[in-house]
Amino acid sequence: MTKLEHIEVEGFKGLERVEFEPTDINLITGRNNTGKTSLLEAVDLLFNPAHYEDFGDNMDSVIHVDHNYSEIWGKVQEQEVETAIRTPTSSEAQSYMIEVVSERVKYEVHFSSSFIEERADDIKDTIDKSAQRLLEEKLTQTVLTDLKDEMRVLSTGSGKFPYLLCGDTTRTLLQDIWRQIAEELRQEDLQNVLIKSNSGLVGLMEFDSEQTELQMGFGEIPLRSPENTGFASFIKSTNLIESIDRTDDEQEPIKIDDIGDFIKDTKLVDDLKTFTLDYLVFEDESGNKNQIPYNFMGDGFKTIVGLLWELMDDDVEDQIVLIEEPETHMHPGYVAELVHFLIDLARDEGIQFFITTHDHDFIKDFFTEMPGEKRDYLEDEFSLVKMDDFGADVMDYENAEHHLKDLHLDLRGI
Repeated sequence: MTKLEHIEVEGFKGLERVEFEPTDINLITGRNNTGKTSLLEAVDLLFNPAHYEDFGDNMDSVIHVDHNYSEIWGKVQEQEVETAIRTPTSSEAQSYMIEVVSERVKYEVHFSSSFIEERADDIKDTIDKSAQRLLEEKLTQTVLTDLKDEMRVLSTGSGKFPYLLCGDTTRTLLQDIWRQIAEELRQEDLQNVLIKSNSGLVGLMEFDSEQTELQMGFGEIPLRSPENTGFASFIKSTNLIESIDRTDDEQEPIKIDDIGDFIKDTKLVDDLKTFTLDYLVFEDESGNKNQIPYNFMGDGFKTIVGLLWELMDDDVEDQIVLIEEPETHMHPGYVAELVHFLIDLARDEGIQFFITTHDHDFIKDFFTEMPGEKRDYLEDEFSLVKMDDFGADVMDYENAEHHLKDLHLDLRGI
């Protein structure tokens, strides 16, 4: 079983510092904008650092405004794991920029005449040498000071992984370099030069007699990407009511049948005879049957089916599972059954859960009419992580139950 035994988060998004020892089931709650989702994202980055790229245009905003770096540290089976994000030093920024231009950018040369294609390699060499020369001339200390703010370095136990975020300084620098290169190439019989990086096409020099049209379109450029461990899965509530990602896996029909059995056993809907992801068949006491397309079912039903689809996957057994507000759209009856299902998975399948919620009823269901053996388990393996502007207050099962009323008032903003 992969279990996170200790976690420390410092300077990540809105979190200044959070530290606690997780149990099997960790409910993360609190008012809006207190960092619930940020804590899930931090755990995800600890095990899946390549997901840093998923922040897209916000990659430069991950570090807390009052910190110089983000650091996420954890302990798993006595092994330490860490993911850190920071801005590079000036010397690192210079080195990374040179690497981008010399190793990560390639040129595809097209000539106006097909008779001189053999000159392509010579032209590429000329561009490479000119780019290096011009870059060295332009990388002054002033430029580097601005340039390093448009880069981030992600570090794990496997090494350092720099990202070029391509802000205004980077764009201006590269545009100036390629504009000067275009001037030097104007006498050549060129149709265009494509500028490509490991993230795809980033520029085009198009030659038309006396002028050169320069088009640039940058995105983030990872020089090297870290590898994910696969020890953690992130289930986001916004994805659950969308189409389920089906494959040709031979186990898929069995999973669908298992979901149908769960729905029948827990009586989530009445009179269900047949369940598929295309339609449901209902049969009343008189034997009358009717069919309803799956897409006609409500968002609450599709949400719990989406959760079951993710959680009944063999890949999550003995793993860490992060779930964002699973109760969203759900009928209270669905929520109660979901709570018992989550407890069974944690106890019997070795899954460690980190779950965000702002729903007091969802939290209360972990304490309401709980059978003795499950209650005994929760007394050892349940944590309520209450987020606030100063960090997190972590309560065990007994303390959380004692503070349920206060928590209800707090979540309502009273």
